[in-house]
Amino acid sequence: ANRENAYNSTSVLFHWLTVLWIVSMLTVGIIFHELSFLHPWRYGLETAHIIFGVIGFFFFVVRVGRRFRNGFKHHPNHHVAERLLARGIQYLFLVLLLVVPVSGVVMVIANGYEFPGGLFLPASDFFYQFAPAASWTHEALTKTLSIAILLHVAGAAKHALIDRDGTLMGILKPQRGGR
Repeated sequence: ANRENAYNSTSVLFHWLTVLWIVSMLTVGIIFHELSFLHPWRYGLETAHIIFGVIGFFFFVVRVGRRFRNGFKHHPNHHVAERLLARGIQYLFLVLLLVVPVSGVVMVIANGYEFPGGLFLPASDFFYQFAPAASWTHEALTKTLSIAILLHVAGAAKHALIDRDGTLMGILKPQRGGR
């Protein structure tokens, strides 16, 4: 890949931090939802999910800003359908990784939460009216996100194992002067 169409080290680092964040958030979310409210791990996992969701959201806002400033990679040698699907998945990620945390925050604000150390966030009557929609949105969009991730990984695997066209190296090997 030419330098202008490669990713720089910051973009590669942000990608893999996002992967780590998403996998952690999905895993912890699934685990704590499967535990009873009385399980000793439930509160700690739920609290970690909330805190890292908020931190990750702000990190992701920075990442989205960088992506729009630097642009996306172009793959003129890929089939037009592949390019459209890849770009569609990328935009879907951008939307989902902004909306999923916001819906989670709405649920927390609506119901209130007692954080460790005595920090208490009181419930909000205003946000409470949106809690059912936020809950449904959070659950539905995390499933949508999981499907998008599978499509993204399948595309990467196709390019690495079938096409062997070096596409995957773009996110594994940063280049100076890249996007």
